[in-house]
Amino acid sequence: MKKEDFMFAVGSSGDTVVVDKALKRKYRGKNSRQLADEGLYKPAFCAAFYDKEAGLESGQRDLEYLLEVVNRNESCRYASVEVLSRLFGVFSVPQTAKVKLI
Repeated sequence: MKKEDFMFAVGSSGDTVVVDKALKRKYRGKNSRQLADEGLYKPAFCAAFYDKEAGLESGQRDLEYLLEVVNRNESCRYASVEVLSRLFGVFSVPQTAKVKLI
């Protein structure tokens, strides 16, 4: 699955991942920190998570940055990146999923 599709996925049905085409078009090319700063926390989380799963050290740093941004800007405090993973429902990157843009 391509990183930008993963970032803007809004759900799935069977082996098909549903991607928000308008969000993807509007925020294409932004990195996880830019998305976090704009308040787009789930796409920011997905971008950083994708990088981490790809073995990039920047992915973990970006996940920690997102945790700081969320805790600074929201009324709830989250203890860890793992809690954000549960919050956003992101646990793995589908490798063979079909993509449907809506």
